[in-house]
Amino acid sequence: MANGNGHGEWEKFGENGKRRIELLKTHTLKFLGYNPKGRTEKGAIAVLVEDVAQKGVLQLIHVDGDTREALDGNRRLSAANELGIPEIRGWVYYGLSKAEKRKLYADLNETARRFSGPEKLEAEYRGAGPVFGPTSRVFAWMKETFSDQELKDLILVHHVGPDIRCLSRRAGKYIGDASEEKQREIVLWMTKHNQYAALKRAIHKHVGINAERIIRAIDGDRPIHKKKKDDKVVKTPVR
Repeated sequence: MANGNGHGEWEKFGENGKRRIELLKTHTLKFLGYNPKGRTEKGAIAVLVEDVAQKGVLQLIHVDGDTREALDGNRRLSAANELGIPEIRGWVYYGLSKAEKRKLYADLNETARRFSGPEKLEAEYRGAGPVFGPTSRVFAWMKETFSDQELKDLILVHHVGPDIRCLSRRAGKYIGDASEEKQREIVLWMTKHNQYAALKRAIHKHVGINAERIIRAIDGDRPIHKKKKDDKVVKTPVR
């Protein structure tokens, strides 16, 4: 039941935290720093803006009451700001530990519009912490394997997904060298020459890749060219 301020009753949440539904002033709320930026750009929320203009913000957002950051509902908050909506309702959490905040963020964003693999990596890169299970393990590998600039380019420019580790390992097996250094070389080559999607399709669909062409391309630091009619195709099964 709401009180005179439009706030609901307190509920215990987590170890020492609490939460309640509040009527929030949109201008006081912040976007979560490690939320993927592409999700709140104008082009990405155009349809949502139209929907909110007609119906309002129907679904509650979730906010860290101590920092005023939106843990979930950054897209709805963007739409509200664009339309000049002064107030929206949401669950507000107080007294969360850092670990509880990160877990809540991950849990909330694994629901209706789930994060894609590249968005999970971006969230990890921006500071969400190891909250996405297998994706977090891939991110840890990437941090150890690539320089800071390479890591930034892979995630924010090329938008690679967590399958990048599997792809590089399997491509290494194709050419007979699945060492960590060769995997690193393959990943940088794939993204530099925009071969990520092509190699992903080829490996996942088991169509068979000419291993010799991959070796020549990587060693020569150039893209894989389409095979000529007289090329001998060597089909190597994926194991």
